[in-house]
Amino acid sequence: MKCPACGGGLGKRRIDHLVMGECRECGGMWFSAHDVGAYVELLRQQDPDHLQKRKEIPKSAAGQGIGKPARMCPACDVPLERLNYAYDSGVLIDRCPACQGIWTDAGEPEQIVTRTTPNKATDTVAAFMLEHEKEMRKWDEVNETAAAIGPRTPFAFLFLPRIIIPLQDDAPSATIPFVTIALIATNLLVFAFQTAVFADVEELLVFWKTHGLVAADFPSAQAAGALLTHMFLHAGVFHVLLNVLFLWLFGDNVEDRLGHLWFLPFYLGCGLVAGTTQVLADPGSAIPCIGASGAVAGVMGAYLILYPSARIKTFVVCTIVTIPAALYLVVWALGQVAFAALSDAGTARVAWYAHVGGFFTGLALAFVVRRRSRQT
Repeated sequence: MKCPACGGGLGKRRIDHLVMGECRECGGMWFSAHDVGAYVELLRQQDPDHLQKRKEIPKSAAGQGIGKPARMCPACDVPLERLNYAYDSGVLIDRCPACQGIWTDAGEPEQIVTRTTPNKATDTVAAFMLEHEKEMRKWDEVNETAAAIGPRTPFAFLFLPRIIIPLQDDAPSATIPFVTIALIATNLLVFAFQTAVFADVEELLVFWKTHGLVAADFPSAQAAGALLTHMFLHAGVFHVLLNVLFLWLFGDNVEDRLGHLWFLPFYLGCGLVAGTTQVLADPGSAIPCIGASGAVAGVMGAYLILYPSARIKTFVVCTIVTIPAALYLVVWALGQVAFAALSDAGTARVAWYAHVGGFFTGLALAFVVRRRSRQT
């Protein structure tokens, strides 16, 4: 890629898990969409006294480019548009309208730090993006390690749930799972709403922080409400589809056994315990926890107790095999426990502790139900 400012070549620069392009001739930097916010947050962490250094930084020279031929995006070769960072910072940056990448001239990120007052909401978004990037790279390394280990180690089975997807079980259901269908519809509608309303990623992250589960907000009324609302928010298409797939596969049978009246409080209760478990695992975290995974894990735990002899058609790589449901669920649970133990709860992009808390809550409640049904 070529430098939009001087035409020189862009080299890669890595700083604490962030990767950006840097021109070695003029010192400008090219950021992928929204990475500039994470980089500014990183600069703030390295220089906590930046507010006292306002007068030491000269005014941005970015405005000098106004009136000259438009700079071109190094990624998609379309004209960059000039914007005032954070609307009123006085630091003019260049953004690609196509890929949303951002170009900053030499010294501009440091000027952003000194010219913008730290804001809790925007700083939390930036911190979330930074931690998300770190965790994405860390788990990429984990997956590479798992692929390298393969079948040569007895611990390789812990990665099994990450490469197989259950499709259908053979346990019949005598009733129509109205509550399960309603929960699936609610999750899909909420995801469609957030996708349609929040086209800007930063606005979406603020929405997640408001209605997602943020451990650092406890105790507060908002945090208490988030124990419920976080179950219906999802980070992406794969996230929501995987959760509703698991809910449909295991939920209809559990609802059939518990009854429509009790299934909803059971589901929500598992989600509440799952969220609480995640909060207790990392009470100081400012990263929002979202997703139905904890509640769905509770349904899976109940399925293990109520339908131990069921079998599941499962997609494995390029084929479909039938395996005992108990085997899949036990291996899945062991995998969640292992990842929870091995990961850092403060930076993990997956709420492993929520999965563990939800699963064992559902398992325990189903055990009580099965025991009482045998007594009667």
